[in-house]
Parts: sequence; C-alpha cells; structure tokens
Amino acid sequence: MAPPVTKDLEPDQSFYFRQSRTPDAEGEESIDDTFRVSLVQLDSLKSGNYLEMINYALIAKMEGAELIVFPESSAFGWLNSIVFTDAHPIPEATSDQFSSIAIKANICVAAGIAERGPSIEGIYYQAYDSGILLNPKGKIVIHHRKNSVLKNAFKPDECPPSIGINGCSYAAGSEVTIADTPFGRTALLVCADAYTYDTFTLDKVKSLNPEVVLVP
Repeated sequence: MAPPVTKDLEPDQSFYFRQSRTPDAEGEESIDDTFRVSLVQLDSLKSGNYLEMINYALIAKMEGAELIVFPESSAFGWLNSIVFTDAHPIPEATSDQFSSIAIKANICVAAGIAERGPSIEGIYYQAYDSGILLNPKGKIVIHHRKNSVLKNAFKPDECPPSIGINGCSYAAGSEVTIADTPFGRTALLVCADAYTYDTFTLDKVKSLNPEVVLVP
C-alpha cells in the first residue's frame, strides 16, 4: 500500500490541521479514507494545563478533526525530574485527564506522558516516557512505552541518588503494539522511536504493517 498523502490546512497559533487520504491499490486517493487531524504545539509552560488542552480539543472537534495529537511530555514537560516522584501508572490520574478530554470533546486523543515505573528507593520510581491513544469514549486503545530513550538525559543532580551518579534516563520499553481504529491499522511511537540508529523499533513497526503511525 502506498503511504498516506497529507496536506496542511488552516494554521492556527497553537496547532495545525492536517488532512490525510490513504491511496487505494491503484494509487488513487479515496475520499472515503480521508480523516482530519489536529497537531498541537504545546508550549512547555502549558504542560499539565488540562483546561488549555480541553480548549484545544474542543476547537479541533469544532473544526472537523477526528483526532488530536498532543506532544511528548504533555503532563510534566520535557526532562522534568519530578517524574521520578510524581508520575502515575497508566491507567491512573494522568491518563484519566486525557480520557476526560477525549470524552468532553468527543474526539480521539493521542499524547505523550510520563508513566510511573518500578520503585527504586524511598519516594523514587523509575519513569517511562510513554504514549497513549484514546477513543472518544476515553478508553485507552494503545499504551506504548518509548523504546529509544536518550541516555543520561537527566543531569546527575536531577536523578534519584541510586541511579544518578553520571546522569540518568527514562526507563526503556521494548514493545510496539498496533490497534484497529477508525483511521485504519494504527501504531503509536514516541519521538525518537521514529529516528534512531538502532532500527529495532522501526523494523517492528514495519513488520506490523500499519496504515497510520502516530508519533507524539
């Protein structure tokens, strides 16, 4: 199958709409396979501002989007060491916020969020750099843990004592899953999963033969 054809539509200050048409076997675009996506550029100062995010989702829905995609680290911001103490399991409080957004706006939601991992010591936990895809009923359709994490991305003084001598990283996932959605067979990655020298994740995606790949 040929890759989807996309085009930019109506730029906004905070997000862009894109329209995707999946070509048929002869390479012709099918109107029936068209869906509209809102891609949010969330300022880091607005990470965790769920009121702001629900407003974006309501606008996206009003403009005809069926899916809204929030970026990596939407809940705490990029490389915020608070994730080692305050990140929640999935599902739980943080993913519940995005579930509420999906329900209130009646829209599919994809987002990158930190996820609590195994306990390290005391109040500290490992953290995954995860992604979720929810349907308009707020149900998690895909839960993905980023495979290709940046090594020692956090500075030593930002890390839990037992793992922060030379800096520390998010814990890495090892799986890629796929789900049937209204947009077709869909896979979900997070950021560097889509561009890394180690091609394990992309090879796995290719083997699953998705029609749509979402990358917060």
